[in-house]
Amino acid sequence: MKLLTHIASWAVVCILPALIFISEGNHRFEEALYRSLISLPFLMFLFYISYEWLIDKL
Repeated sequence: MKLLTHIASWAVVCILPALIFISEGNHRFEEALYRSLISLPFLMFLFYISYEWLIDKL
């Protein structure tokens, strides 16, 4: 279960730039990529907190 949660959290982190790219449109790719990279440490922090909380509950 720990491995599954870890894989799911990293999948969301990897999918986020693609979702921002799709929502912004092709002509703003560089700006969308830059914005997704800026938010990556914050998202990793959130996933770490939720991951630890979920492991404690299991």
